[in-house]
Amino acid sequence: MLLPALASGVQATRSLSREDGISEELEQALRIRGAGLIQRAGVLCAVPQATICTAQVIFQRFYYVSSLYNFSIGDIAMGALYLSTKLEETPLGLRDVINVFHRLISTDADAEYSSMSYYGPTYYEWKDSIVVAEMQILKRLGFDVYVQQPYALLINYIKMIDMLNTANIPQRAWSYLNDSLLTPTHVLFSSTTIACACLDLACRDAGVQLPTTSDGKVQWYQLLDCPLEEMECVQLWLLRTYTAIDSKLFADTRNLTNKYKLRDYVH
Repeated sequence: MLLPALASGVQATRSLSREDGISEELEQALRIRGAGLIQRAGVLCAVPQATICTAQVIFQRFYYVSSLYNFSIGDIAMGALYLSTKLEETPLGLRDVINVFHRLISTDADAEYSSMSYYGPTYYEWKDSIVVAEMQILKRLGFDVYVQQPYALLINYIKMIDMLNTANIPQRAWSYLNDSLLTPTHVLFSSTTIACACLDLACRDAGVQLPTTSDGKVQWYQLLDCPLEEMECVQLWLLRTYTAIDSKLFADTRNLTNKYKLRDYVH
C-alpha cells in the first residue's frame, strides 16, 4: 500500500525558515495564510475539496524542505493548487488559476485590483511564477506528491461508533478536518491520527461520550492504533491555529505573500 511521505525527525525539529530569521510565530502565520489562500482559490475555481486538500498538504510539505525566506507563499500556494488539479484529475486552465490568485492577493493587500491583459507583462510574470513554483515543488519533494485523503477515514470512524446522526458530530468533525489543513499536522502525523483527533474534538464540543470496551481498559482510539499523545498534539495545533488567526501578526501576513516583502518585514 502506498503511504504518504511524512516529515522526518530532523525536518520536524529543524526549521529552515527559522534559520533564516523567521520566528516560529511568523512561520505559523504564513503557513496558515498560504493554506487559506489555497482554500479560497479552490472554492472560487469550483474544484472538489479533495483537490484543495492535496494542494494544502503539498504546500505544508514544501516548507519542511524549503525556507519561507526563499520562496513566496503566494507562488507556492498557486503552484500547489495548479499541480493538485492535475494529480486529482480536476484540470484547470493556467489562466484561471492565475486570475483567481491575482485577485485574492491584490485584495488581501488592499492593493487596487485591475484585471490583467493576457498580453501584458504582469500576466507573463505571474505565468512564469506559477510554472517555476510547480517545478520547484516537484524538484524539492522529489516528485513524491502522493497525499492520503483523510475524509473517508473520518466518515468510517463516525459510522463505526454509530454517531452518523448524533448531535451534528459529522459536520463538526468535518469542519475540524478542513481546519487541520491550515496546519502542518498532515505532514507530521498519519491520516488516522488526524481523523481521530477531529472526531474527538467534535464529540467533546457536543458533550458526547465516546465508547470504551466493557471493562473500560481500552479506549476507542486505541482500537485504531492511534497514540493518545499524537492525537492530543494534533488538537493542540488546531487550537493554536484558532488563536493565531486572531493575532495582529496573522493580519500582517496579508502583505507578506511575496518573499521580498517578507524579507523587508523580518529585517
